[in-house]
Amino acid sequence: MKYLVEIFLSIVKCAEEQEDADVKDDKTITAVGILSTVESILSVMEGKQEIMNELEKIVMPIINAIIQNGMLDFYEELFTLICTLTSKQISEPMWNLLYVIYDIFQNDAADYFTELMPVLHNYVQVDTKSFLADPKRLECVLKMIKQVLDAQIDDDESESHAAKLLEIIVLQCHGQIDNVLPSIVQLVFERLSKEVESTELRTMLLQVVIAALWCNTDLLVQTMDNFSMSHGRSIMLDFINKWFGDIDCFFGIHDRKVCALGLNTLLQLAVNRRAELDQVSTKLLPSLCTVLEDLSKAYENRAREDSDDEYEEADADLDEVYSDEEEENEKKNRAMQDNGKEADEDDDSDLDDFDDDDEFDRTLLENYSTCIDNNDEVDEFVIFKETLQVLQTTQPQFYEQITGSLTPEQCKQIQEFITTANKRQADKESRRLLAAGGYSFNNLQVPSQFNFGAQNVFSHQ
Repeated sequence: MKYLVEIFLSIVKCAEEQEDADVKDDKTITAVGILSTVESILSVMEGKQEIMNELEKIVMPIINAIIQNGMLDFYEELFTLICTLTSKQISEPMWNLLYVIYDIFQNDAADYFTELMPVLHNYVQVDTKSFLADPKRLECVLKMIKQVLDAQIDDDESESHAAKLLEIIVLQCHGQIDNVLPSIVQLVFERLSKEVESTELRTMLLQVVIAALWCNTDLLVQTMDNFSMSHGRSIMLDFINKWFGDIDCFFGIHDRKVCALGLNTLLQLAVNRRAELDQVSTKLLPSLCTVLEDLSKAYENRAREDSDDEYEEADADLDEVYSDEEEENEKKNRAMQDNGKEADEDDDSDLDDFDDDDEFDRTLLENYSTCIDNNDEVDEFVIFKETLQVLQTTQPQFYEQITGSLTPEQCKQIQEFITTANKRQADKESRRLLAAGGYSFNNLQVPSQFNFGAQNVFSHQ
C-alpha cells in the first residue's frame, strides 16, 4: 500500500509539471487507476478494524494531497476513499477531516454533493453519539445542506440527496437535536415554497417534516403554529394538503414506512386539533390504507427477491457440476421456453405484473439506511393497530367519524393490516424466545376477522 501511495504522489506531481495536455491526461488516468486499486484494498480489509487503522495512516497523504492542491479530477475517488475509511468506525483524524471537507465544499466541492453524500451519511449514522458530541459537526453538515437547497441550481438530484440527509439526521438524532429542529423545518418549508419540479425532491422534502412529526410532534406543531402566525394562515393544513396530494408518490419500503408513521401520528394529533384538521380527518384512514397496502406489496416483493437470490446462488452452485454439453442443452431449453412465452399472448399480464413490481423496489435514496430500517421495535402495522385501538376506546365519536365513510374494500384492508400486525407481534415474540433459548410458536393462530357495525366500528378480538 505504501508503494501505491508513493507512486500516486509521484505521478500527480509530474502531472502538475507537465505542459503537454495529452501527457497530463494520461498521468491523470493512471493516478485514478491507482486510487481505484487503493480503494479495492481498503474494501477487502473493511471488516478488520486494526488493519484499517494502520491503512488509514498510510492513505492519509493521498487524501491530504488531493485536498490541499484542489485536485478536482480526483474528488470522486477522494470521497470514495473517505467513505470506506469511515464505514465501520470514525477515528479522530477522520472527524477532523469533516471540517476540511466543509471548507473545500464552500470553495469548489458543492457540485459534488451527490458523491459526498455517502461520507456525510457515515458521519451521521456510524457514530451518532460522537457526531453530536461536538455541535460544530452538526453545524457543518447542516450548512452544507442549506447551501445546496438555497443554491437554486438546476440539480434536483443534489437537492434530493440533501433533503434525504436532513431526514436521516432527524431520525438518527431523534430527541437530541430539538434546538435545531425548527431551523431544519423552516429550511424545508422555504424550499417547498419555491418551484419544485421533481416528484422525488418534493416527496423527500415532505418526508423531512413527516419524520419530524413522528419524532417530536409537540415541537413540530409549535413550530408550525409560529409559522402560521407570521403567514396569516394554517401552515399545518397547507402541509397536510401537499402531503395528501402526493400520497401516491412515496416509493420503496423506507419512504412508505415514514409516511405511515406520520399518518398514524396525524391520527392521534387530529383528536386535539379538531377545528383545524376536521376537513381532512376523513382522508386519514383512506390515505393510510393506500400506504399500508403499497407497503404490504413492497415487503412481499422484497421477500420474493431475497428468495430468488437464494435460488440463484443454489442454482449457480449446481451449474458447476454440469458438463459443457449439459449447460448448452439447458441454455437451448430455456431459450425455447422463453420464445414460447413471448408467443403466448396470455402471458402478457404476468409480464405486466412484473413491471408493476418495479415501483415497490428499493429506491436509490433508500440505500442510505436509518435507525428505523430493519427495526422491529418500530413496526408501522403494529403502531396502526394500537392507534386504532386507543382511538376506539378513548375517542369513540372521532373514531366513528373517521371510520364512517370507509368503503367495504377499505374495511377489508384494515382487517388485513391488523392481522399482519398480530402476526408480526407473534413473530417478534418467537424471535425473542428463541434468542433466550425458549420455543418458537410457528403455528400461532392470529385473529383475521373484525366486526364492522352500523357505524363501521371495529371490535378487536
